[in-house]
Amino acid sequence: MKKDLPSWISIIIFLTLLIVPTLLYFFIGENTEEMLEEKRGLAELPERFSESFFTDLENWYNDHTPYRLTVITAQKQLAQNYNGYYRNRIRPVLSAYFTPSWYNEEYKRWAGLDVPYLAPMEDGLAEYGRDDWLYYNGENSTGFYRGNNLLDPEELPQWKDAFASLQKLCNEKGIRLAYLIIPNKEQVYPEFMASYKIENLPKREEIIYEYMTQNGIPILYPLKDFLQLKTDRTIYFQQDSHWNQIGAYYAMTKVYELLGMPAQSLDDVQISQTVKRGGDLSNFSGYATDYPDYILSYKPEITCTTESVNDGRLEIFTSSAGTGHNMVLIGDSMRDYNKDFYARDFEKSTVLFRTELEDPVVTRELLDIKAGDVLLIQITERHDEAILDVTRYLLSLFADQTSGNES
Repeated sequence: MKKDLPSWISIIIFLTLLIVPTLLYFFIGENTEEMLEEKRGLAELPERFSESFFTDLENWYNDHTPYRLTVITAQKQLAQNYNGYYRNRIRPVLSAYFTPSWYNEEYKRWAGLDVPYLAPMEDGLAEYGRDDWLYYNGENSTGFYRGNNLLDPEELPQWKDAFASLQKLCNEKGIRLAYLIIPNKEQVYPEFMASYKIENLPKREEIIYEYMTQNGIPILYPLKDFLQLKTDRTIYFQQDSHWNQIGAYYAMTKVYELLGMPAQSLDDVQISQTVKRGGDLSNFSGYATDYPDYILSYKPEITCTTESVNDGRLEIFTSSAGTGHNMVLIGDSMRDYNKDFYARDFEKSTVLFRTELEDPVVTRELLDIKAGDVLLIQITERHDEAILDVTRYLLSLFADQTSGNES
């Protein structure tokens, strides 16, 4: 009988875990706590039997269990405590003891690094760096950092031909065109990044930038500028994948410089320091701390009104700038950090996420763009292929406009 005791204990524990939540549901009622930020609705109780009935029932049960949020939060906190102990105490020791042979002084000089080896550690889409820094590891960000995703040699001329064709069309219309490739955060702050073997220097974006510049394409990849700027203030959020207002504003001044437009120096802008907690990478990992951030006050005397559609993926700013010129900014999520600056320098600014190109409002604004206006294609490094997609779409749109005018 004693031999069977552990089996009975296991059965009792299993039945307890199975039955108690159900009893709680009947005595307490379903979960009434607010949901976590999961960007979805609660699962619904299946109304009829189907192949997915038991899966749907389980999903409904999990979502409506009493104290669901409390249990999930406690579980995340427990996991974070464990991760924190491993991250801060065990990981550095293991990294020092098991440093790979390739991470030697010769390699560090070649890669421009001067920090001890730190083994990679991921949590969802977040990568744990040094000193509470977090990095985004989705969309092959690590490949861009390692330099193992170079374009094939025959692709560069294809990209250049598309960019040059759009530039020619813009020149004919008197439109000021600029491309801005925003460096991934780990390219700017490699000293806090976990240790990955860099396989090629220069990396993909540096090669693209040099090639396009040599061929007269109005393009920016301000990595070298950012590496100098970061010595004074941080220019990317410590626990977020985006740049902060310092980086976003400075990039704007480089765009103006490229286009031959006047720009107000960062030193002449009112900057106040604040504190930010966590960021999108904290949402992925559950780990958040406080760190310095900045708020810029740029041309507060200029008034702006905003029309926002498609959940903010398309915004049209109208300002009192009185410059007589407009802007169309096609970008990604980074646009949220410099759109307000551009809005104060143009009478009208159409700012959109790149997926909104076919919106009728965007089509109208693009076809109405005139001499002296600015067309800015601003895409983050890890999305660089979207730059080519946007360019080809614009070429098609402007070509259709030209053929329509001729007919």
